[in-house]
Amino acid sequence: MSKQDIIISSASGYRWEQLQYWAKSISKSGFEGETYLVLYDQDPEIIKNMEKHGIQLFFPTSDHLGGKELDVVTDRFYQKWVLINAIGHERIHRVISTDVQDVVFQTDPTAWLDDHLGNCQLFMTSEGIAYQHEGWGRKNFVNCFGEAIWNSGVAQRTILNCGVWGGFSRPAADLFLLIYLIGFGHPMHSIGQRPSARWTDQATLNLVSSMDLVKDKIRFIKSEEGFAAQLGTFLALDTSFGQYLNEPVPVVENGEVFTSSGNKFVVVHQYNRIPELARQIRERHCN
Repeated sequence: MSKQDIIISSASGYRWEQLQYWAKSISKSGFEGETYLVLYDQDPEIIKNMEKHGIQLFFPTSDHLGGKELDVVTDRFYQKWVLINAIGHERIHRVISTDVQDVVFQTDPTAWLDDHLGNCQLFMTSEGIAYQHEGWGRKNFVNCFGEAIWNSGVAQRTILNCGVWGGFSRPAADLFLLIYLIGFGHPMHSIGQRPSARWTDQATLNLVSSMDLVKDKIRFIKSEEGFAAQLGTFLALDTSFGQYLNEPVPVVENGEVFTSSGNKFVVVHQYNRIPELARQIRERHCN
């Protein structure tokens, strides 16, 4: 049985009109693998349209302890682990994990990974700015893991984005499970707290990836290499990170996003933070 790449994401509380651009862009990108969505809602319109566009749906039923009160903020990583194991590692070559409501694909991710990933087991994507210069990230990391760990070298590291990353089947599944278990057992994890106070995933991804235990197995992809444009730090209108960016700023032309050297990005993330770009992307993928 030949293996293939899969794209995997999760959604809760959205409408089809918010998710359609992700789904339609995958269809148009030339990607020939399978795409899966962990869906927490039994929304008939989402189900019908995802199936129409070839997206396979997975409906979670419980957390790792059998609990039925699921929380997508942390739980989605466990459900991705469950899903990968259900599909079977023997069927999966690589896993490409993305956010859903603010992500579109411009080209085929398999082609880029074939050319650039090599033998690295995992890949992670740069936000182009050191942790110490990004206020939300700093606060989030310190709230998760404290000042001592923050001061151990994390502050100077370039932030890696948890909304676009992946790797070969088994190591990707292992990291999904690790992110989940750290988040599930963390004091910040509480159903009663507002979602913005519960995010532990990005801090966990960045902490784990900094450890000698795993970092030699990771392909750290710079923005300028053209795999993922993280526009929240590079181009969002409500931030002013320009002087702190450690890579060239992406270029927007006619609703598409390119590196400064003119290569089209495979994945565009956080485009919804740039109103005119968001309008153009949505128009392109509205049919």
